[in-house]
Amino acid sequence: LRRAHAHMLSDISNRTSIAHRSPQTDIACRIDSLYKAAEACADPPYLGEITQCYARAEMSQRPPADYLERRQPHIQPKSREFLVDYLTETHAELRLHAESLFVTVFLLDSYLDRHEPVEARKLELVGITAMFLAAKYEESG
Repeated sequence: LRRAHAHMLSDISNRTSIAHRSPQTDIACRIDSLYKAAEACADPPYLGEITQCYARAEMSQRPPADYLERRQPHIQPKSREFLVDYLTETHAELRLHAESLFVTVFLLDSYLDRHEPVEARKLELVGITAMFLAAKYEESG
């Protein structure tokens, strides 16, 4: 009974002190509590393990270095280089996140590695489609 009574008194005093706070103080308290909560979650003990798992998954899904020669006989490495430059400029104009450029190039390389040969004249279409998908992924995340 004493514990319940003490809990009720502390709850009432907390409500009273909150009621007497200015809006600026209340916002500052909320921001401070959010910061403390985020700080507590910032470095969980399993973070390194998760990072290693993602790194292994990324390495296993990366296209091999020679995929253009093996899978895309119509596309020269210089054409891919020009396309990535074009995508980088477009990315900057659209002010997308840096991650979306990386996802764009990853999608482009993955598509070119896993699908039938693409005509050189359609390479820009494949690249801009990869950027569109990366931007949609960014938007949803």
